[in-house]
Amino acid sequence: MAGLAAIGLAFVLTRDWQAPLQTVLARAERALGLSITIGGKTRLALLPPALTAEQVRLHKDGNDIATIGRLSLRLAPASLFTGALDVRGLMAEHLRLGNLDLDRIEAHLDGRKLDGFTKIGGHNLTFSAALDGKDGHAASLRLSAPALGAALHFDGNLERDAEGPVLSGRLSLNSGELAAWAPHLDLPAGATLKAEADVEAGAGQLALVNLTMTSLGSRAAGSLQILAGSPVLAEADLEVDSLDLDAWRPIKSNALTNLLPAALTPPEAAAKPPAPPLPPPANVAAAPIPVLPDLLANVTLTLHSLRWHGQTLREMHIRAGLDQGQVVLRHAQADLGGDWRINADGVLAGQDFKGRLRVNGPSLSGRADVAALWPRLDLTDINLNHDGTFVRGKLSAQWADAVAAQWNGQIGSWNDTAATLRLIPVKAGFDAPDLSVRIGTLAVHGQMHGDFSDPRPRIDAVLRSGDIDLKALPTSPLATPPVRAPKLLGRQKIPAGPAQPKPVAAPAKGAAPFSTAPLDWSALERVDGTWKVQAQSLSGDFGRLEQPVLTAQLNNGTARIESFSAGYLGGTVNASGAASGGPVPTLRLDTKLSGLDMARLKPALAGLSVESGKISGTLRLHSFGKSSRDMAANAQGEGQIEGGPGSIGGIDLAAIDSQLARLENIGNVLSLAQAGLGGGTTAYSRLSGRLIVKDGVVRSPDLLLAATGGSLGADGSIDLAQWSTESTVSLTLASLPATPIVLRLSGPLGNPRKVVDVNALQRALVQSGLGRALGKATGGDGQKGSGKILNNLFRAFGGKN
Repeated sequence: MAGLAAIGLAFVLTRDWQAPLQTVLARAERALGLSITIGGKTRLALLPPALTAEQVRLHKDGNDIATIGRLSLRLAPASLFTGALDVRGLMAEHLRLGNLDLDRIEAHLDGRKLDGFTKIGGHNLTFSAALDGKDGHAASLRLSAPALGAALHFDGNLERDAEGPVLSGRLSLNSGELAAWAPHLDLPAGATLKAEADVEAGAGQLALVNLTMTSLGSRAAGSLQILAGSPVLAEADLEVDSLDLDAWRPIKSNALTNLLPAALTPPEAAAKPPAPPLPPPANVAAAPIPVLPDLLANVTLTLHSLRWHGQTLREMHIRAGLDQGQVVLRHAQADLGGDWRINADGVLAGQDFKGRLRVNGPSLSGRADVAALWPRLDLTDINLNHDGTFVRGKLSAQWADAVAAQWNGQIGSWNDTAATLRLIPVKAGFDAPDLSVRIGTLAVHGQMHGDFSDPRPRIDAVLRSGDIDLKALPTSPLATPPVRAPKLLGRQKIPAGPAQPKPVAAPAKGAAPFSTAPLDWSALERVDGTWKVQAQSLSGDFGRLEQPVLTAQLNNGTARIESFSAGYLGGTVNASGAASGGPVPTLRLDTKLSGLDMARLKPALAGLSVESGKISGTLRLHSFGKSSRDMAANAQGEGQIEGGPGSIGGIDLAAIDSQLARLENIGNVLSLAQAGLGGGTTAYSRLSGRLIVKDGVVRSPDLLLAATGGSLGADGSIDLAQWSTESTVSLTLASLPATPIVLRLSGPLGNPRKVVDVNALQRALVQSGLGRALGKATGGDGQKGSGKILNNLFRAFGGKN
């Protein structure tokens, strides 16, 4: 027996197995329609019987379809003695099929049936295939991943024609949990993909027709055809009813949507709140885009509805091709609703895209050249037209450890604008440590931080500027397009364009500074945050503010002015308050003035001016209204002013009072006017008064200036909405404390009518016996002395007596 075993073993080991192996390979080539080449060693194992080959290639026309590091054919024991290979199973190790790498596949053959298993992405995958039926043409295939609930089924026929085997039938797919297949993509839980198609494959061709796919409420239908060769030809046509990108991204916050403009399409019912986009990971080089150089492809995609962050794009059409490694975007178009449309075309070579972007809508049209090579994006030759306002320039952005963006160009009448921004994505927000904006000579620099973790986004900012002159600030860049007049006299009438708002003219000198234009403070509703704004100086009609600093807190539609401070007229201005948007905006303001130098302000009234002195005061004010005029009309509040000592120019009260006390000893009383109105000054020791604001009317019922030789008092009233005054100014001399001279002001605040009432003083002079002296004096024009002297005496007030 031992001798027989030795003889059998020698027979098996010395047998030439190449011929039977080539026979098996030839049968496999005919069945698969591929060429099979063995580039490595072949070995025979006895227990269990198996024939192993290394470096096996499956190829067609010189192109590799699959490579196998080691292929083991498990043989029936009788094959060792008969020489005919009866393959009962196989094991392929280190298998590469296209871009798919598999460590191991095991299969068992039983006549016309095959079954086995492998592992993909750590998940066990079982498969089975069979040829059934009397004619042996009925074919079936089953792939399943039980742990994921995934399955692929094929039922059809396997036939042979002159060019080789042809497979046709129905293919169905249930992906199971997509997130389990690709955990790095952060796909939503429960998302699956189901697909069905009629399949026909053979003679180097693959066709999927009547293809349907459904996932997360989206349904797609189309076809795919592939023709093997050099180059490989592919044609794909796909139509998608709707695609909700928000459903594919886990929802964390709707804050980004709050920053976006209102959707251009009507909101859909039961829309899911959108989520902010995840920022790209920092310091990660872009992965090369796999592009097959030997592939010619044409792709047509129609997407009827695409939803992203609350916005809806409709009727998207994309036609693209792949030619010699370049993706040619022949045409891409999307309707935004409301007659808005965007389209693009270009060429993607590797990672370098160059093309053109266009936008058209009822009030905006334009284009830009696009160049993108990761990590850089450039929009050049930007040319936009928004109702006659043209925007021209270029925008560049680059991603490294942050997004760096730069703009240069023209925005309407702003011929020279520039902006730079460095944006660093952080958890649920961003940091902008470098921000610069320039419009002409106005430049603003600062930092920003955004937080989108709450439903309402939060933006914190610190902004700085240099010297700001409000008179030199650029006006609105928007242009008012002319309205075309209709053609008459028998010619075709062209409909006039929509009515354009008339330009708001600058208020006339002395006119009310308040407008009836609606106040739009809706921006306060969009974000929360803390803003700090400061400048070197701020100049305007009010003068010059030194080192103004504003700190405001935005919260739930209200801007709370925590503090405002500035140097003004040698003193300081401090304020706090709040402003709220909504249908009817509201305003509250608390102001404190300290140590203002009146000589630098040079206020004047009725020919008198303040030459020196300090003033301080407080004002508490609140109001509401839909326009600045309504705000003025509804103003309520109170205040107080205090000042002194100082001096008034244009009148010498001490001289006038002294002359009146000695008129009985003067022969020519005309010297009274010469002494008091000779351009002298009056020193005052104190200035005080209250301010009462009610229903838009500002009153100062007890304004008093205590001076040497007398005093000035006022009962002032200013109607803010009408910008008019009804006020009285009383001049009281120390020698005649009970007989003031009254100046009445009425009418427009810029040019009121002035009336001087000296009747009380004249009666007092007559009653005191000074009337005879006044009566003896005669002016150069023959006027009686009393009237002439009093007329000259108070001519400085600029009124009528």
